[in-house]
Amino acid sequence: MSTTIELPGLRALRGIPTALSVRMPVAAPHVRVLSAIGLGWLGMTIAWLRLPAAARDTFWAEDGRTFVEGALTHPLAAALVTPYDGYLHTLPRLMAAAVVALLPAGAYAIGITLASCAVAGAVVALIFLFTANIVPSPWWRAALALVTVAAPTLPREVLGNAANVHTLCLWLAMWLLVGRTDDVRLRWIGAGAALLAATTEVQTLLLLPLALLAARSTARRPIVLGIVAGATVQSFAMLVDPRRFNGNAPVSVASMLDGYLMNGSTTIWVPQSALGHALEAGWPLIGIASILPAVAAIAFVWHRGTGIQRAAVAAVPLAGIAVWTASLIANPQSFYDYASLSGASLERIWLTRYGIVPQLTLISVMIIGLSLAARIPVVDGRGILRSRRPALIRVATVLVAGVVLVAGNLTPTVSRRAYGPQWEPQTVTASRSCAAAPDDAVRDLGETLGWTVQLTCDQLEDDPGSS
Repeated sequence: MSTTIELPGLRALRGIPTALSVRMPVAAPHVRVLSAIGLGWLGMTIAWLRLPAAARDTFWAEDGRTFVEGALTHPLAAALVTPYDGYLHTLPRLMAAAVVALLPAGAYAIGITLASCAVAGAVVALIFLFTANIVPSPWWRAALALVTVAAPTLPREVLGNAANVHTLCLWLAMWLLVGRTDDVRLRWIGAGAALLAATTEVQTLLLLPLALLAARSTARRPIVLGIVAGATVQSFAMLVDPRRFNGNAPVSVASMLDGYLMNGSTTIWVPQSALGHALEAGWPLIGIASILPAVAAIAFVWHRGTGIQRAAVAAVPLAGIAVWTASLIANPQSFYDYASLSGASLERIWLTRYGIVPQLTLISVMIIGLSLAARIPVVDGRGILRSRRPALIRVATVLVAGVVLVAGNLTPTVSRRAYGPQWEPQTVTASRSCAAAPDDAVRDLGETLGWTVQLTCDQLEDDPGSS
């Protein structure tokens, strides 16, 4: 099976007929789906391997105290409609309910980590399926999808936990709205994913303008329906249980700009272990330089790309900026005062999880730009179409240089739960202490941030290490 695809920019080349086109193979639907499943499995594996072993068995923040403990004490239906901190968390609630139902107490933490990595893999697969109109090459599209699990600072706080899986939900929602599929069944699967994402991440409300634009396309209307329905439910939840303002001073515009460059673009090229020293030595030049490749990619795609490619490199980074700005407005902290940092204080820069979406968006536009450059043919001075190999060599050189620059980030140098406290050893100790205690006796088990999870001896009794 094949289709005719006109190469972008050929009409502008002197001596090349305007009808010139190339025939490229297009995979059958079942091949695309199987490829997406395989890519999703790879994404899940990468996510798992990027986490230190101790982090996999450690609850992060709400994972234990809110989601798992909630699954143990409340029916699922009640938990799903119960807001936490101002909005609903549908996907983490479902994940916790499944883990509690299927695993012994000692495996709860590692079960949540595995489930979170599986969600990341599913996001990889869906982005691959829904972005063929933006990145026709399956290889470049696979690279775009794998950004979901390969972005440099993901392991620090976001990757492999339910508390921050909403970040990946927002990332997916962007591509579901910008991308498109001709498979009707996949459209409705995407609509279900959009609904799940919107009822998990309240910031999908920021995507409503994009949803209104997407609604003009019949193929995207199921996705829009899912986003709008989820956003409506979230709006109602916010009215019922409004988020409480923390009372801190607002973050300045200058700090928002500096923080965007520090968290979103500089971390793409500079490993976390070297970030403070690099900022002290070269700020603000290093921040400006770090974003120039993404800006160049956007300009290139805008000049040579198709309409949907232009829309993607405009909408996705703008959504990243909106998310960054809204996050700092809604949750101001003194350590987000990036504009006041100078000299040695730059060594103590605080990287926030709010920088993940900007980082993902900036990497994605560079991949779209490279994918477009790889398809532009080489034409000599007489207007004769030559082999594309020299162009591919140039692109490969750029790609290798990029890989070298980000390779230091692919191994997690920083994970906020890398040092425990690990969950499974605690359950073994707690189970032993329950030997002469009543079933309703409560044991406090530790997790990150100094929080605790309360389990009864009855809930611990099935732990395999208790005997």
